[in-house]
Amino acid sequence: MWSALKDSVGCRIFKELASDLGLKYEQKGFFPYLEPYLSGIYRGREINLKVDTHNRPLAIIHVYHAGSPGYIEVKCRLLPFGRKKKLIFNDPYFDKHFLVKGDNEMMIRHIINADVRQLFIQGFQRYISPIKIANRYLTCECATYYPGRKEDITKEKGKLRSAVELLIDLANKIEKL
Repeated sequence: MWSALKDSVGCRIFKELASDLGLKYEQKGFFPYLEPYLSGIYRGREINLKVDTHNRPLAIIHVYHAGSPGYIEVKCRLLPFGRKKKLIFNDPYFDKHFLVKGDNEMMIRHIINADVRQLFIQGFQRYISPIKIANRYLTCECATYYPGRKEDITKEKGKLRSAVELLIDLANKIEKL
């Protein structure tokens, strides 16, 4: 079991991602629940990426934290698509594929403008779920699924890297508000 955990697809994806981004890779938690954890500085931001894996069919849940000094923190959590009430942006493609919800609708609409919506569409395609913004915090929930036994590590790693890049772009945008 120990070797299976250390060599799981999720661990391999995060080891490669850590190497690509110049981050430190380690496993945290208590045996047998050790989970990948990445930390370091990337694009001038402190990055802490933690993976929560659960035994759900065809799904692995990942939790990302991209933080910076000055109480600006951007979090992204990958989960099965949510069932919450939508905030409509009158952008047909975005409204169809993305679920956005939050406490401060005006701030959300200011941050999630047309350019940011394009970032979401390009970076995640159909992987984003609820977004909540409160007190300069933004939380995104998105879903990723491993379609079968032979996962495409390069494709999954690319999705996760896109998530990190997008979160940093969003953190930079929030910082300018």
